[in-house]
Amino acid sequence: MHISRRLDAVISMLAGEDDKYDLVADVGCDHGFTAISLITKGIAKRVTASDVRTGPLETAREHVAEYGFEDRIDICLSDGLEHISSENVPDAVILSGMGGLLICDIISKAYERQALPEVLILQPQSKNDKVRICLRDMGYEITAEDMLCEDGKFYVIIRGEARGKDGLGAPDHLKDIFGPKLIEDKNEVLKEYLLKEKKKYEKILEEMPADNEDRTEIIRKLEDMETVLDLMI
Repeated sequence: MHISRRLDAVISMLAGEDDKYDLVADVGCDHGFTAISLITKGIAKRVTASDVRTGPLETAREHVAEYGFEDRIDICLSDGLEHISSENVPDAVILSGMGGLLICDIISKAYERQALPEVLILQPQSKNDKVRICLRDMGYEITAEDMLCEDGKFYVIIRGEARGKDGLGAPDHLKDIFGPKLIEDKNEVLKEYLLKEKKKYEKILEEMPADNEDRTEIIRKLEDMETVLDLMI
């Protein structure tokens, strides 16, 4: 079984030093390897692995059978968290490999049904800022973040825990865009990303006509990056 660095980071974000879970929901389970890893590593006693597509679910079912985990991993056809109700809330939910707006939609609907757990592990493919805002609006504290680069693409993993506030002294919009814990932890991959983006936007600004109406927005982006880089010194 091959686990990508991205999924391994997602699993590690759930697995605290003493964290053990009775039930974890893996949404968008794809091939089922995340669920299998949660069982083999002793992180979860049981996992509900769901997807909206029947093809990946059949592949996941085959992999689960290969490892003999049919009694510990439930394969479920479900749109987002629709299979979760207030009566069967898991200890934690993993949503990875999907767009940030879709993640927000999934957890917002579950929140309305009182079907969200204490712990959310989220790995959006886009709109990280929207995901952080959504978590805050629902009363979740971002307690940990990680960032990695795999095959030339940057990925962010966010751990949210119900009820709490972070106390980082950066403006809220910067925390939403770049991540409160990534900034606080002086994450080296975030620094790499910021320096790469800063160089890109500086080149754009240099080549942009002085009367271009987009200059103000580019300058604002560069100022935001400079502020965050200064916080991470």
